[in-house]
Amino acid sequence: MVAYRIALARPGRVLSVSTIMSSPDLRPKNDAFTGVPAREGALPGPAADYVAKVIALNASPAISEAEIARRFVDNFRLAKGPRSPFDEGAWHALGQAVAALPSLREDGLTAAMANNSNNARAQMATPSLVARDLAALTIPVLVIHGGRDPIFPIAHARWAVGQIPDAQLVELADMGHALDPAFFDVIAVALTDFWNR
Repeated sequence: MVAYRIALARPGRVLSVSTIMSSPDLRPKNDAFTGVPAREGALPGPAADYVAKVIALNASPAISEAEIARRFVDNFRLAKGPRSPFDEGAWHALGQAVAALPSLREDGLTAAMANNSNNARAQMATPSLVARDLAALTIPVLVIHGGRDPIFPIAHARWAVGQIPDAQLVELADMGHALDPAFFDVIAVALTDFWNR
């Protein structure tokens, strides 16, 4: 969303845009997590069972470092989708690093996960882009998206690519909404090929 907006606001300063696991229309996700019924003609929102599991998992704040790390891993285990690999060791190490952030300890903050984070608040405050916005993009765009993304179903990526004049979609069939190390190499190749073009 930020990359698209920068490219629209300052097209002369952006050579290309690459997105991974994103959507220019955040309303379906925001609506699902705030209990707003699906809008007519809208892109699909997250699966209801995914939303319910995330809300239940994050019903109370994680307090200890161990609990923050565990919650981090559990949230991404849900986000990975039904078929994606999930490198427990890598995710656990990342969760521990998040839990140990000095700002969390020194400021007495707790790590807000999923739709309670500042990232989610920013998403809810940001107007979605519409077809006319995407059609105005005059630069090459690469959209990398998982075919099993439980937050932004693949229809989001296909719709965005269909609106942007010079857009390319790399669809990773088994990937969900978690950037597991299993996908690092194929994503690196896709990005490098795109940038070289």
